Amino acid sequence: MQHSWRTAAFHSARRRKVGASSFSTSSTNQEETSTLLACALDRVRLEGTSTGTNLIAYSGGVDSSLVAALVRQVFPSNSVACIGLSASLPDNQLTLARQVAAHIGIPLREVPTYEGAAPEYVANRGMSCFHCKNHLYTALQAVAAVAGTHMNGPLSSNFLHSSQRRSTETLQHVKLNGADASAPSAVALFNGTNADDRRDPTRVGLKAATKFKVRSPIDHLTKGEVRLLAKAMNLPNWRHAASPCLRSRLAFGVPALEAHLRRVETAERIVKATLGGKLDDKEGESGLSKLGVHHNVRVRLMARGKAMIELDVELLEIAASYLSTFEGRFKKELGFTEVSLRAFKSGSVSSVTKVASGTEGGGKGAKQPGRKKGNGVAIYQSE
Repeated sequence: MQHSWRTAAFHSARRRKVGASSFSTSSTNQEETSTLLACALDRVRLEGTSTGTNLIAYSGGVDSSLVAALVRQVFPSNSVACIGLSASLPDNQLTLARQVAAHIGIPLREVPTYEGAAPEYVANRGMSCFHCKNHLYTALQAVAAVAGTHMNGPLSSNFLHSSQRRSTETLQHVKLNGADASAPSAVALFNGTNADDRRDPTRVGLKAATKFKVRSPIDHLTKGEVRLLAKAMNLPNWRHAASPCLRSRLAFGVPALEAHLRRVETAERIVKATLGGKLDDKEGESGLSKLGVHHNVRVRLMARGKAMIELDVELLEIAASYLSTFEGRFKKELGFTEVSLRAFKSGSVSSVTKVASGTEGGGKGAKQPGRKKGNGVAIYQSE
């Protein structure tokens, strides 16, 4: 279905010969970029609401930023970006999200979420992302139902907590997500899911999006195409490396406690500062001794308090020369027991394992956490 949409929209936009005077792409791919952008705008126009409210589940990452920019362009007067505030959101990501929203010109609502109170989330045994997104979308519905969404800034934690408790009753009287877009009370909820995400079976948060009927207007675009359009729309974060939530740094079974999340956040800050990380995308005089915004940096909290530093391959050699520095600070300041270094791989503490019919685990009589009986896959955590 996604492919049929992509094909039809692509050729429809091409026939219209949409202009590309506002794009900052080269002439060789300008026409393709124009067509892809027209397709994405068509999706937003079709799935959004002109009379209700368009809410974007926003993180400041390139995917949700592109969706925010698209929705803002199509529905400039009734679109709001919403970011969830919790211990899993790095401080620097919130700062970036605010800057990008201001650049786009879309109001930003900062919404406290309470996934950390859910035992299933804290347990971190494969479904944390689902429970996190479930809390986020519930919070956004509560905002849409009772708070009003046209203003910038943070929402009162006390207010949102009470409104979420009341949301079940309130939402019985408010048409949301699946509603007729022409209804005055309709709310269209968007996210930044792309085509690559759809192909990743570990992204269990997509199950929550389905449950809440969230629109995904760029799920026909690959990550590369997302970046192409983000650059064309002059988004300042078009080249930024992915920055998933801090919970994704925790190995399977390591509890998603605030103390653990803050530990990996601080550890990553130490790595970036030590390697000369900068906020711009320019390499320093020593080349790769300076981090660009496109470089991937992760510190994973493994079992038994071990830290695993992951960096892009081209950074490993210089990082190795600082390994003793990392070990000293990580152990003394953060309480890590061991520190190791390896190449970055997205979802490296995730696992998807096929399970044979009638078995559980990898061998006879073996029972491994995260697996399930029957045909299918066992989903572990994902970035």
